[in-house]
Amino acid sequence: MTLGERIRQFRTAHGLSQGDFAERMDVSRQSVSKWENDLAVPELDKLIRMSTLFGVTLDTLACGEEEPHKATAETDAVKAAASVQASGISGTRKIIGTILLCTAALLFVLLSFLGGILSGLVLSLPFAVIGIYCLVIRRYLGLWIGWTIVLMTDVFIQFATSASRGVLWNFIKVPAYREMVGLTPQLILSFLLNLLVLGMVFCTLFVFRKYTPLPRRKNILRTVFVLGGRILIWGISMFNSRVLLPRAVQISEGAASNVWLQTVFQITYWLDLAALAMDVILLVLVLGLLRSFFALRRAVSGQ
Repeated sequence: MTLGERIRQFRTAHGLSQGDFAERMDVSRQSVSKWENDLAVPELDKLIRMSTLFGVTLDTLACGEEEPHKATAETDAVKAAASVQASGISGTRKIIGTILLCTAALLFVLLSFLGGILSGLVLSLPFAVIGIYCLVIRRYLGLWIGWTIVLMTDVFIQFATSASRGVLWNFIKVPAYREMVGLTPQLILSFLLNLLVLGMVFCTLFVFRKYTPLPRRKNILRTVFVLGGRILIWGISMFNSRVLLPRAVQISEGAASNVWLQTVFQITYWLDLAALAMDVILLVLVLGLLRSFFALRRAVSGQ
């Protein structure tokens, strides 16, 4: 068995299409095709990355000293799904996406007529967003839908009940706040929201548990860029809490309305959501780079 045949066998045994495999290797599909047809030989760093991805040694991959795991019925099903994914979004998903978009349009028209445009927009938006996901997103659809549902639930509860994830942390960290508020429905909702977010974080880490980008300049710069964005959000949050919030409180004292104070609270809320997104992305990138770094060290030390 040639090197190209072994690469193809390991790739299909792991349920990866040529497009997915090329994305993991940071190459084009044409390069993968050349490898598998023995028209080109992968570079050493690509072979090391393949061995990490497939969970085999370099000797197994390059020389075929061990046979890869035999494909089971589940593996065959995964390969079939991967071939569908390589050709594009499946027809079933297109049908589901179209039905969801039609449902969103119908809900928007009916609810706008009965209760106003804002009610129609809020209640039809989840159907529209998930329908667009079904038509556009090719990978990690369940993860996208899960995070969308959690964030929309967070926003809806924030505007409907004034409860947020920060209520729980204030209850834990500030004794005076704990004595003043006590056990309230807002606190229970805040606990449930934090529980949902924590569950989605674990789901995200589980989905990307095999994400091992090579510690190259591009991947490191991507991580540094996200870290810079997180630091920027932290700086804006500090400015908001130490400068804008006290100023808004002074303006609201003796004023007929507290528009400025509500605006600052909304800025704080959306900054908190942006910080959460940055934290999750940064966690995935850093853990992926660490896994790749240690796997690379093990592969090199084993030569």
